[in-house]
Amino acid sequence: MKLLIIFFAFFLLAIPCLNDFKNKSRSIAQADEDQNEFSDSAADVHHVMTAKCLDPFNYDEILEYLNSVQHHPSMKQSYQQLTDQDNFPADSQCNDVLCAIKHIFGEEEGPMMLYLHHRFNLNTSHLVSHIASKPNVDELTQFINGVHDLPPHLFLAFRNQTFIRFKRGYINTNFPTQAATAHFDSVEFYDRWARQHPVFKRITVVHELAHIIGMARYWPGSGIDNTTEWVELSDWQRVEGNTWKRPESNQLFVSNYAMIRPEEDFAESVVAYRYRPHFFKSRSIQKYNYIKNYFFAGKEYLDHHNCDATPSLIELAEDLDNDQLDPRLFNIADKHLILYQQYHSRFE
Repeated sequence: MKLLIIFFAFFLLAIPCLNDFKNKSRSIAQADEDQNEFSDSAADVHHVMTAKCLDPFNYDEILEYLNSVQHHPSMKQSYQQLTDQDNFPADSQCNDVLCAIKHIFGEEEGPMMLYLHHRFNLNTSHLVSHIASKPNVDELTQFINGVHDLPPHLFLAFRNQTFIRFKRGYINTNFPTQAATAHFDSVEFYDRWARQHPVFKRITVVHELAHIIGMARYWPGSGIDNTTEWVELSDWQRVEGNTWKRPESNQLFVSNYAMIRPEEDFAESVVAYRYRPHFFKSRSIQKYNYIKNYFFAGKEYLDHHNCDATPSLIELAEDLDNDQLDPRLFNIADKHLILYQQYHSRFE
């Protein structure tokens, strides 16, 4: 009996300790989970595969698109810019652009390269750049997946944008450790990118597209990836030239890579907005809204309900009597509207 009483008393005394242990374990687990949310990259395979509104590569849909515009004059222009030739190869016996493109670049690769150029103004050809290799089907697939993850009218800002697979077996000595780099006139993808998991290839494509769209010439001023407003949202401090000092806390950033400088902060934020919107919103609602308004024109990816929605800023731009809109925002919305209308009326 005494043993039973002692055991019961010990049990009662142990309950608070057990609860404390459970709470500490829960706190440690939560801390681990929170820590896992912040890593080197703004997104990983799981985030992309569970993201909303994905439009994955479909070869039949690409052929359907190309056949629908086969006789449009712009197809010949795409052929000329991809091949640096005016006429079809004499040995091809081709009478149309799609046939000639297949003959030159390959049965599968050709239509994919033509699709990227004609619909998105991205030139992936190795024939027009001495530092390029012909991209293979897997690489072109991730180009297309990444492009499909962004609103299509954004690409009308480009004019025959060089978007190349850098020469295999070589490195760009200016960027020896990079998987890819973006410049005003080109984007280059290196061997290191080619060795990545397919989903990370896709993420890198979106990251680099964010750079070139962020600095695109149709935006007011010098771009939207290094404005005073964007810099101040993360409390960046310019040291000298393009050298920056960031705040010690990582609370406002979506990844370690975002903490290098404002332009990388911007590109990583675009990746997070597209694939991890709830996480990004929890890090900084101000930065989330900046990317939402200035890059995606109001389109969000928080759930499946808005996948086909017209960007809200475009709707605002259509309301010419709206005098409550920030003038800067209206200018950007107006440019989005022009591009959006151009995209949808391109072949009417």
